[in-house]
Amino acid sequence: MICTSNVFPADTKIVVGAAFKSATQTWTFPSGFIAATVVSGGAVSDVANLWVSAGQATTSGSSAVAFADVSATGGSFQLTAIGRWF
Repeated sequence: MICTSNVFPADTKIVVGAAFKSATQTWTFPSGFIAATVVSGGAVSDVANLWVSAGQATTSGSSAVAFADVSATGGSFQLTAIGRWF
């Protein structure tokens, strides 16, 4: 099954070295996978050059954070998980 998240806000205002990051967003899958799945993500807005890092997924959810080379507001991203639900 392919599961796609709602769009998450990504205001990149937290300084991390030479980059900026958003607050961590948590995604709960609508149904549990039978095994931990891999989650990927991407920007859905062109406010800043965003890249997304998804955390270690479990069978029930994942977390992710967006990064940018500038401090920006109004960015957003979406996540995708692919795996078996039952």
